[in-house]
Amino acid sequence: MKNRIAKWTAVASVAAVVTFGAGCASTEDLDAMRADIEGLKGEAAAAQEMAAGAVSDAEAARAEAGQASRTANRALSAAREAQACCAANSEKIERMFKKSMMK
Repeated sequence: MKNRIAKWTAVASVAAVVTFGAGCASTEDLDAMRADIEGLKGEAAAAQEMAAGAVSDAEAARAEAGQASRTANRALSAAREAQACCAANSEKIERMFKKSMMK
């Protein structure tokens, strides 16, 4: 029984060595993989740089949108004040016209 287990263990070990040995890459394959990895690292760095630029542009656009919103709010406030002044002037003119018609 022990001999059988030892025999199967030895067979499994040899099979594992053969399997892993056949699966190993050659030096040229490893060099090609390293070159591919270096190329991908460069592409990743370029993509990260582009993303940082996009974030910066988005932050600038957000600041400009905030400024535009504040300017629009000031314009709306000025328009409302002008409308109120116009209504008050119209009322004054109407009263003056009525007074002149009564005389």
